[in-house]
Amino acid sequence: MSDNVIFFRPVEKVGNVVDVLRSCPFLNFPIVDMDDNELLFGTISSNVICALLKHRSFGRAIAPGAARPDGVLSQHMEVGEDTFVPIAGWEVVQDSYPKYPSVSDIRISNRERELWLDLRPYANRAPITVQEHASLSRTYQVFRSLGLRFLPVVNKRNQVVGTITRSNICVHGIDAASLKSKRS
Repeated sequence: MSDNVIFFRPVEKVGNVVDVLRSCPFLNFPIVDMDDNELLFGTISSNVICALLKHRSFGRAIAPGAARPDGVLSQHMEVGEDTFVPIAGWEVVQDSYPKYPSVSDIRISNRERELWLDLRPYANRAPITVQEHASLSRTYQVFRSLGLRFLPVVNKRNQVVGTITRSNICVHGIDAASLKSKRS
């Protein structure tokens, strides 16, 4: 398990997102709500994020009551007092499947790095997780039976304390035979 968790906040600066994607080989990331006791908000794949970045599905927060920029009257999301524009429909992500753009193909200007990407509409809000004290056998079973590649590890308060990837399990030589011998 990696306890150095690399995560995104529900609304993140484009520059931070691009930097993380370029520096990490991970395919999935937890989304952690720092404003809500650091709770796990959901997960998101790098493929979805790259599709959003390619289609410039980011914008800036606009003040309540302020005029929206031209052309984005129907493409915005209001959460509390914040409004974020623009928001792309799910079809942007669907149309990218199965050949998602790569982060290396995405060019972001310095001005765009300061804009905001709202991940909330695209997050998996009910991700499979494992508790921090779950047994190795149970974790292996979850990976095998569901075909997972990434599993957030949470504490009893649903705060992310680590992540487990398929490579973590493979690196340690864990397989069904070794688990059976440990149970015997």
